[in-house]
Amino acid sequence: MPDKFGVLNAVSILLQYSLVVFIYIFLWNTLKIIHADLRADSKADQPCAALKVFERGSVMLAKSFWRIEDTLTIGRGEENHIVINQSVVSHEHACIARQNNKYWLADLNSTNGTLLNNQPVNEEILLQNGDIIRIGTVSFKFER
Repeated sequence: MPDKFGVLNAVSILLQYSLVVFIYIFLWNTLKIIHADLRADSKADQPCAALKVFERGSVMLAKSFWRIEDTLTIGRGEENHIVINQSVVSHEHACIARQNNKYWLADLNSTNGTLLNNQPVNEEILLQNGDIIRIGTVSFKFER
């Protein structure tokens, strides 16, 4: 039969190791939370861009404001981020893409073209704050 001191010693050692394991688990979870917060803060610091409806004509749109994360597509097709249901708008009309924290507008070979500040977009073009993009009868203001 084990003596009392042997049992107490074994329980004491078990509790000590349990405490050490608990401390490591606590520190690990704390570091994971800090890391997740830092990642969220760094994403929030990245500049964000948006399109706001400047003029819609008689077209009904789902929203009047769209944030641009990496890409934003515009066209008549339902799979686009911005759907403009007009016959003068192509199925896949235009796209805005972020590259190195700069935003580029491209016309996707649409039938009736895309205008940027009343000038036709013939190739990918860098967007600036306040630029006006016109597709069909809808105009958007690019904000950064």
